[in-house]
Amino acid sequence: MERDKRTISIRLNNKEQEYKEHEYDLHEEEQEYKSQDRVFNEAKEEITAAREERYEEELEDAPIPKPDNVIDFTERQTEREKGKGPFWDDGNRESGPKLPVNRKKKSQRSFTFSFPSLPNFSSLKSFSLIPIAIILSAIIVGVSFGVVVLNVFTGGGENAAVSEPIQQASPEAAPTFQAIDGGLPSLSVEVIQGGAFSTVEKGQEMVSVFQNSGLAAVLTDTTDPLYLFVGLGADRGDTTSLAAILENEGKETYLKSYQVSGEGLAAASENSAAWYTDALSIFNSMLTLTTNSLAKGSGISDADIQAVTKELTALHEGREEALAEIPEAAQASTLLLGTELDSSLGHLAGFMNSNDQKELWKAQQSLLRVLLAYEQVVEFY
Repeated sequence: MERDKRTISIRLNNKEQEYKEHEYDLHEEEQEYKSQDRVFNEAKEEITAAREERYEEELEDAPIPKPDNVIDFTERQTEREKGKGPFWDDGNRESGPKLPVNRKKKSQRSFTFSFPSLPNFSSLKSFSLIPIAIILSAIIVGVSFGVVVLNVFTGGGENAAVSEPIQQASPEAAPTFQAIDGGLPSLSVEVIQGGAFSTVEKGQEMVSVFQNSGLAAVLTDTTDPLYLFVGLGADRGDTTSLAAILENEGKETYLKSYQVSGEGLAAASENSAAWYTDALSIFNSMLTLTTNSLAKGSGISDADIQAVTKELTALHEGREEALAEIPEAAQASTLLLGTELDSSLGHLAGFMNSNDQKELWKAQQSLLRVLLAYEQVVEFY
């Protein structure tokens, strides 16, 4: 059946207008779109090709810029060769050196020596003071460093003694004490020092090291720095021999003189001064027995022990009378002095019976304590 055509009646201005529906061919319209796309793509490709061709032509015609970081070694080599010339203007340089603006050339201080009487040496060339200053500075620094090292080991200070040449033991050793009118006797000995310390703790550590090895060691308490004494003798020859024994034990030592002066102590009475004089005499006798046995191998006889015992007994008998005239602050040190004398005598007797040298070092230990006790006595007066 034949399809009726659809119509729409439209009235406009009271007049009927005829409207007809048209049919479109979709296939034809699709082909038209494809044709338009093909034309558009072809035009786009032509435009792109033309742009690339123009860009390549511009690159070929454009100049290549020269990099800024290229180093011209030829120019630098030429400048270096110019710099090898002499500093002064000798005519071989393109331009002589010049001083900075507003600055004057410094003149170098020099001395000129001339010998008019010698025909071959009319004058000497000027020389600079700089080498002489360097040499003098080196000498001053070296001497200062040596003094510092010596003070560190010996302690410096007023009580430090200057090392003397080693002397041989003389048959007649000088006495270690001297009685002075109007004061206490002065005591002078040669000591073996094992070190100097700024604190008691460090010093006591080294004291323990020596004592644990069967040797003598005491630490001073009235000096600054604190000295470690490890032996003593009546003269330098005795201490030199004792120091050799300590060196064989691996101990480093230093020999020096040590004095406890009681001169000018007006507060000391005659009885107390006499008592201290007798005590130091016994000290000297036992010191001689100890050093002779250690350094020379001399034995100790029963007669030696009896003689010292007799003197020590008489000293104790007069102690109470002397203590009554001694300042109270010095009484404890005085009693300690007498106790250590007794201890030293006991060790000497022990060596006589056993021939054990450790007893001699223990006797040295007691005598070192006598030295420090007497120093405290003088300090309290």
